[in-house]
Amino acid sequence: MVRLKRSRYEEIKKVVADTIEDADIRIYPYDVFEVARSLEIKLISYQSLSQKKREACFSESEDAFSILIDFRNHAEWHIYYNEDIGHCRVRFTIMHEIGHIMLDHEDGNEVEESEANFFSKHILAPPCIMHEVGVEDYVDVVNEFDVSQEMATYQIEYYDNWVQYGGKYYTEYELRILNLYQKERSASA
Repeated sequence: MVRLKRSRYEEIKKVVADTIEDADIRIYPYDVFEVARSLEIKLISYQSLSQKKREACFSESEDAFSILIDFRNHAEWHIYYNEDIGHCRVRFTIMHEIGHIMLDHEDGNEVEESEANFFSKHILAPPCIMHEVGVEDYVDVVNEFDVSQEMATYQIEYYDNWVQYGGKYYTEYELRILNLYQKERSASA
C-alpha cells in the first residue's frame, strides 16, 4: 500500500463527507447498494451475466471494476462486482469502486488503489461516527459497521491515532457527517 501525503488524506476525507451528503447516509451500517442507486451508479454482479461476459469480468478483476458507459445522449457509471467474495468484502469493494468514481481516478495505479482503499474504509466507518457510538476495539467496529475483521483492524488503529491526535476536535467535514447521523438519531428517538 502506498502512503499518501497528509494533505491528500484530508482531500479524500472531504470527498467522503460530500459523498455521504450526496447519498444521504444517515445510519450505520448502511446499504451500499442503495448508496450506489442514490449516486446513479448501476451495480451488476458478475454472476448475473452470461458465461462469456462473466469470464471477461474475471479477466478484468477478481473482485470488481468500474467503467463509464457512454450512450449517445448520456453517460452512466457501472460497477461490475463478484458477489461470491463474501458480504463484508462486497460492501468494501463496492465502496472502493465508488471511491474511484468520486475521486475521478483514471489509471488504476498503486496511488489510486491506496486512495480508493482509504475512501472505502473512511466512508464505511467514519472515525467521528466510531467516536459517537463508542467503539473500543475492532470487534465493536465489525459489529457496529458490518465490516470485515481485516478492515476493522486497520480502522481501529486509524481511529486510535485519530483520537490521540485531536479527534474530539471535529473538522468541518466531520461535523457535516455527524449532522446527518444526529438528525437521524433525533428523528428515530
